[in-house]
Amino acid sequence: MMRDLFFTIGKEDKEEIKKAFNWPYKTIYKDIIGANKVWLKSWGNVRPKSDSDKEKIFSEWFQKAPKLIPITSHRSVVSDLTSEEKPVLSIWGSDIIVYGWNMRHYLLNELKEHLNLFELVYDKEDDEWYSEPIKELQEINILEYEKSKEKVIPVWEEMILYWSSGWGSYGKEYPNPNNETIRPIVKTFVPEDEKEEENQKTFNSFEK
Repeated sequence: MMRDLFFTIGKEDKEEIKKAFNWPYKTIYKDIIGANKVWLKSWGNVRPKSDSDKEKIFSEWFQKAPKLIPITSHRSVVSDLTSEEKPVLSIWGSDIIVYGWNMRHYLLNELKEHLNLFELVYDKEDDEWYSEPIKELQEINILEYEKSKEKVIPVWEEMILYWSSGWGSYGKEYPNPNNETIRPIVKTFVPEDEKEEENQKTFNSFEK
């Protein structure tokens, strides 16, 4: 039955599946050659000038990384056969965070609104109501993040910790919390000139 189902997938479906599998490579590479100029330490101290040389180094790194299986939108599960638990990553170019340390943890985070896992809390100082995860979900998150401090995601870990946004999702404390400008992601390269500095972007508007 599953075989018959596979062959009923239309051309448009196949294109969407292909697009989902290519998403990490395509968008991370855009961050490498684009304004963010992403460059990991493991790629060498000197960033090549040509895009083709950059892609060659990136491609070799990407091939060594555990495969990513798309789940929905820009979420993918790390297919690492050496690990009992398979973390789920949210990938937006080089800005990658751990969205769940296992499928249960991921689904609770992804579906928290649909499962009504929020409660309204009144803030006297601001004189307004805001929502926060219910106590049970908060306890699960704390437990998973505490356990994650001892875990390693092969190869991908370096990219996850490239931006400040990845540290919190990894259960680790960001080593430079006192940035003058608070951003979801923090720049990690020194602009070569004023024009390059003006062209820096915090987020890329990738097409999905």
